[in-house]
Amino acid sequence: MGFLENLKSSLKVAKKSLDYKMKESKLGLIWYIIEPLVIFLAMLFVFQGRIGRNILYYPLYLLMGLMLLRLFQNIVRESISLDRRKDLLDKNPKTNYDIMIRSIILKHLFLHLGEIIVFAAIMLFVTGDLSPLIFYVPLLVIFSIFVYYIAIIFFISNLYIRDTSYVWQIISRALWFITPIFYRMNSQPSVALINNINPLYYFIDLFRDLVVYHSIPETKIIAGVLIITFGTLIIGKIMYEKSEQNIHNLIKKINEKVKSNPSS
Repeated sequence: MGFLENLKSSLKVAKKSLDYKMKESKLGLIWYIIEPLVIFLAMLFVFQGRIGRNILYYPLYLLMGLMLLRLFQNIVRESISLDRRKDLLDKNPKTNYDIMIRSIILKHLFLHLGEIIVFAAIMLFVTGDLSPLIFYVPLLVIFSIFVYYIAIIFFISNLYIRDTSYVWQIISRALWFITPIFYRMNSQPSVALINNINPLYYFIDLFRDLVVYHSIPETKIIAGVLIITFGTLIIGKIMYEKSEQNIHNLIKKINEKVKSNPSS
């Protein structure tokens, strides 16, 4: 299957998933704007007067970090749980899970548009200039490639090592505090060492430099993003290609084990 066919299939699945989400609630997609907005306003209220007072354009600084962290977490969490989609296993034994993960990304990118609109409105109010947003789309493409392969790595890992989903839950919670979302890393030297190996730090810093501050990022940040993106691409591609023919059987065995031992 070629690239265009893959894209069409992914868009079709993403649209179906979005339609289902919209039918679940009267407010539909509005909830996906309300939730991050409430979190943002709560954190802004708590941190603006203390941590944020020495950070230029703190509302934009905070919201950018929140948007990217949530996008990353939502995509990886849903990708890990693909093995629980019984409808895929029962209806189509030859399900292309690569397409499924791409559809998850496309769905969350669409939902992300609402957050971008909110960000643009705040940006216009705070700075009066929306021109730096021109960098957002190319940066989001690079970020999506990184997240796509991270999602594949966790999805495949979870098929072989079932504790992967629990490990992800711990990592996901820890990222809220380890990653400089609401504080500046310069003010927290104790976490600098950890963030040197935190992929999200490099991406968030790159977005902030180009979009929020309209400045040239440090060489360290650019190099980090490129190395991380290509590194995850290579690892994810190798893992998927080696496991592709066996994914359905692995998921089938997992479901059979759950059925035979429902208390586990």
